[in-house]
Amino acid sequence: MEWTQDLAVGVTKIDDQHKELIARMNAFFDSMNKMDKQQKVLDMLAFLEKYVVEHFSDEEKLQISSGYPLYKEHKKMHTDFIADIRKIKSDIEKDGFTVATSALVGSTLVSWLTLHIKNVDKGLGAHIKSKNA
Repeated sequence: MEWTQDLAVGVTKIDDQHKELIARMNAFFDSMNKMDKQQKVLDMLAFLEKYVVEHFSDEEKLQISSGYPLYKEHKKMHTDFIADIRKIKSDIEKDGFTVATSALVGSTLVSWLTLHIKNVDKGLGAHIKSKNA
């Protein structure tokens, strides 16, 4: 996955964190091609879980401070995504890393992040910018 300008939401802090998430996801996908991939994938999922919790917390603070009207809906999306990461991590710990798990990880992470940024976070960015204008 590559950071492109169409992923920019226009809020530097959020954009920088999204860039870091994409870089980490790319490292994650690289690790799936290496030896001992199960442990590398688990390590990356643990990092990703921690990072998105921090990132989502930062986003949610901006939503609250700016009076973002879709805060509850946005927070639920974040909560659901964290639950998905935890479920994938748990499944890998329990059943091992499989081809099916690999496909699920890829589709969940890339699809969710791309669609969330383009369809949800851009609205948040526009709202925050309008409040700062």
